[in-house]
Amino acid sequence: MKVLYDTGWAAPPTTVEARLTGDVRCDVVVIGGGGGGMAAAIRLAEKGADVVLLEARTLGAGASGRNAGYITNSIAADPEMLGLLVKPDRLRALYRYAENAVHFAEETIEKHAIDCGHVKTGIVMAAVTNGQLRRARRIAKVLQKNGAAAEFVDGREAGLPQGFLGGVRERVGGTLNPGEFVLGLREATIAAGVRVYEYTPARDVTDTGDGVTVETPGGTVHAQRALLMTNADNGAFSIAPKNLATPTYTCLLETEPIAPERLDAIGWTSRAPMVSLHMILENHRVTPRGTIVFGTRRVEAGHNPYLNAPPRRLSPRIWSAASASGSPACATSDSNACGAGGSP
Repeated sequence: MKVLYDTGWAAPPTTVEARLTGDVRCDVVVIGGGGGGMAAAIRLAEKGADVVLLEARTLGAGASGRNAGYITNSIAADPEMLGLLVKPDRLRALYRYAENAVHFAEETIEKHAIDCGHVKTGIVMAAVTNGQLRRARRIAKVLQKNGAAAEFVDGREAGLPQGFLGGVRERVGGTLNPGEFVLGLREATIAAGVRVYEYTPARDVTDTGDGVTVETPGGTVHAQRALLMTNADNGAFSIAPKNLATPTYTCLLETEPIAPERLDAIGWTSRAPMVSLHMILENHRVTPRGTIVFGTRRVEAGHNPYLNAPPRRLSPRIWSAASASGSPACATSDSNACGAGGSP
């Protein structure tokens, strides 16, 4: 098993934008060059703002470029609980917002001609027990009632692998290569005229009353506004709420290429990407190169500030858990390579 502590999805950029040295001024400083930070910087620049983007490594080097590669309208909350706690009009608006986020990502890929293996397949929230299957039926009803593009499917009819009894199919969204996606978005960000400074971590953000200052190891940014797009790293700044988020680490595993007939033999005829109804970082997908990429619910709390490498003992635990849970990867492959990445 080969363990990777950088993304296994794509090679790093061939050139690096310069570090910040000295003082600069701008309209908006965006702190954090993940997918959200780059998209925001592009939109601001298109509206005529003078934008500076600070990134501690290269753009997209964090969780945006080393995740499972799903574009989904799923909301990280129990749909049944939301149905009980949220007013119907607000809940419908929330699902519209989530679906529009999917369309925004798809339009971004098309607009900037990002070659990232994007496929509009939809995604299945799959059940592996009868109890989960009953819950999937209830979830599908809640989603349909509130206007989400979702439906209940039977596992065999939907072409899911053995052991996956059925689930909720989201009819929007799909998969991509996240490493190639962030490389393409990085090119679009630079082309939009955003002043990008890589290997320039923000040390602190100060509200000056008439603007903000951002301190970095090599200089200072003076801006009218700051946009924090650092996800779980926000706790490193005095201006941000404390304990807002904690980094966690997980790993993805990738098999060797698998013959299509072996996938057919276990019933995965649809090749539909799946997440489990546990909704905690468990996923299974077939890549364009014929491998299976998957992750399980084995996570570890990290540190704030973020550490670059996840715990070394995590990836073997994931393979062990996947074997015990009946992962389709374990049913079809003999040898495996492991790619490990941190996700806040």
